[in-house]
Amino acid sequence: MNQNKKLSSPWHKKLYGPLQIRETLNAPRYHKTAKTDVEFLIQSLKLNKNHNILDVPCGAGRHTLCFGKKGFFVTGVEINKHCLKLAQKNCRNLKTVAIKKANMKNLSWAKNKFDLVINLYTSFGYFKTDKENQSFLYELVKSVKPGGHLVIQTINRDWLLKVFSPVDWSESPHSYYMHGRKYDPKTNYMEGYNFYLDKKSGKGEKAYHRIRLYSISEMKKLLSSTGLVSLKVFANTKAEAVNKYSSDHPLFIGKKPKRKIGKKNQPLRE
Repeated sequence: MNQNKKLSSPWHKKLYGPLQIRETLNAPRYHKTAKTDVEFLIQSLKLNKNHNILDVPCGAGRHTLCFGKKGFFVTGVEINKHCLKLAQKNCRNLKTVAIKKANMKNLSWAKNKFDLVINLYTSFGYFKTDKENQSFLYELVKSVKPGGHLVIQTINRDWLLKVFSPVDWSESPHSYYMHGRKYDPKTNYMEGYNFYLDKKSGKGEKAYHRIRLYSISEMKKLLSSTGLVSLKVFANTKAEAVNKYSSDHPLFIGKKPKRKIGKKNQPLRE
C-alpha cells in the first residue's frame, strides 16, 4: 500500500467496526462515564434546558443520549456508518435529539448556533496535518454562539509517552483485543492498528488509526489562539488540578467572547 495514500485516507470513517464499538463506545462502562461527564458539564457550565448542544463526533451517541434524557436540545454529528446507526438507535425515542450524518471538517451549517460544543473521548487530531487539525478547531469555535462554550478532551501526550507500549492486549467477557502502535517524535503523530476477536463467533476486526498527540501546554496555546477566553483545564470530571505527567485525558473548557475580538488578535476567521 502506498504510504501517502494510506495517511491521506479518512481512516476515522472505518475505525469503529461493530466489535470495537461493542467493547468501547457502546460498552456499559463508557455509558456510565458519559453520565458523569454530562453531570459535570451541566453543573460547571450552569447549563439549562434552553441551551443547544453540538456533540461532534458523537460516536455511539452516549453523551448525546445523556443530555437528551435530561431534556436538552442536542445535535450529534457522526460519519462512521456503524456509529451513526447505533447513535440513531440509542437516541431514537428522544424528541429533543437529532443525529446528523456530516463531515466534522465542515460545520458551516452550525455557525453560531450552539451554546455548548463538545468534542470528547480523544476525537481531536484526526487529520493529516497540523493545519487541517487547526482548521477543524476553528470550525468547532465558529459553531459556538457568542457567550457559549467549547469543551475538548484529548489524550495527554506527556502522560502517554511516559506509559507508552508499542503492543498490548487484553480481553473482555466477549472478546480478545490487541493494540499495536508507534510514535513519531518529529511529527507528534501516533499510528497503529487495533485488532478485535469475538470469542463466540471467531470473527475478527482490524482497524488503522492515526492521531496527532498534544501536550497540555500545546493545547492551551492552540485554544487561546482561536480567541477563546476564560480557558480552564481539568484533569477529570472531579475538577482536579491538571498534572503534566499524570493527567491522562484532560478536559479543556473555553468561552467564546460575546463580541468579536479585534484584528489585533485575529482569532475567529468568520
